[in-house]
Amino acid sequence: MALRLTRRESIIAGSLGLLKLACESSPAADLRQETPVFSCKPDLRDIIIFQSQSIDLLEKDQRIKSIKPDGSEEKDLVNDGAMNIVVGLTNDGCGIAYLTRDSQRTALNIMNSDGSFRREVADLRRGETAGIDFSPNGNRLLAYGNEYFKEGCIPEHSEGCLQLDLMLTDLRTREIIPIESGLSGLPQFAPNGKTLAYLSFKKTREEIDSIDLRLYNVETGNRQNITSGEMINESFAWSPDGETIAYASGINNVILTITDLSGKKRTVRLEGSMLHALSWSPDGTKIVLNIYDQISENFGLAIYDRDSGKVLNLPKNREIYQPHAFEWSPDSSKLVISGSTTENIPEGVPPESVYLSALFIYDLNLDRMDRITISNGVNVDTSSGPRFLLNGSRIVYTGQATLEEPRDLFTINPDGTDRKRLTNNGFNNYVPWLGK
Repeated sequence: MALRLTRRESIIAGSLGLLKLACESSPAADLRQETPVFSCKPDLRDIIIFQSQSIDLLEKDQRIKSIKPDGSEEKDLVNDGAMNIVVGLTNDGCGIAYLTRDSQRTALNIMNSDGSFRREVADLRRGETAGIDFSPNGNRLLAYGNEYFKEGCIPEHSEGCLQLDLMLTDLRTREIIPIESGLSGLPQFAPNGKTLAYLSFKKTREEIDSIDLRLYNVETGNRQNITSGEMINESFAWSPDGETIAYASGINNVILTITDLSGKKRTVRLEGSMLHALSWSPDGTKIVLNIYDQISENFGLAIYDRDSGKVLNLPKNREIYQPHAFEWSPDSSKLVISGSTTENIPEGVPPESVYLSALFIYDLNLDRMDRITISNGVNVDTSSGPRFLLNGSRIVYTGQATLEEPRDLFTINPDGTDRKRLTNNGFNNYVPWLGK
């Protein structure tokens, strides 16, 4: 599979649409006493939400479905003949945010994870959101997008027309709070839901001069700069306890920074040209880093240990060519990684021209990388997932039983045993990739 555009590249590409909402500027309400917007039974928290799309690319039929991890009770949540795309899930699995597109407009909607209580949140006109994040309690929704058709702008000559507006929606009251206009995005709530972090872009003509990290206090509306005049890479992340933020800055000489909210920082120079993605372990002791090396033109995984301050390069597996998506196990002991593989590549053919891919498991205790999908031509879709189920006992991913068949959902044990096909409905099925 071809390498995905980075979030920053996707932003600059500018094929998105601004949220057009009548809004009233005021700080959000007190977070301490709130009635939940979404509701679900405990057994619904273990269902898998996925996309199901017609194999005929000319058809717009894209459904949102759910299925249980054992493959039972496959169910349509949204099936209206339009293009429906999951863009956000609440932490407890009870709420879903999704886009619905037709020839006239795009709408941002929310619903319970059983498909009930569907309602529209915003009319996005002809575009889409560039980012969605739910607050930890699911009662607030961050969204940002862009608009070319500002006064005096000509879409074909977009200089000065690109704008990314960041807005916070209170789903209980439908109050819309504009946070920043201009060039801003990639918002993330802190684990306590009281603060959010986002990137602020400074742009002159067609060039991005700086990308800085800012904080916004949901209760007071106050803003705080974490950096000033820096060039932040595309990824940053809150620690699980919400006390610190990890981010990388610089191009060609990448520096990882861990900062608390008072501005106290620890920096580590990384061996690589650019940081593509980072993710904290659930226990908050480590950060996995996907680092691009300009010399080899490859990505490699490394782990930063918070206590020691050291960066450990993960061992190479002879079959893995390019790591793409990854996720921590709930107990922080393992990483599941999807990556392009060098399997069965004819001599003289560049690896990047062959898009077979597989799942790998890195065991931190053993310091070992193992391939867990078998070498029988089964392909793994690196653009969606993989994901651990909540209890960590199984991994769900998108793949193909054979290269001639549509994409389907599969589950597998972390040790590579008991692979099971969940879907076989004649559609292309995907675990939503939400960037978390």
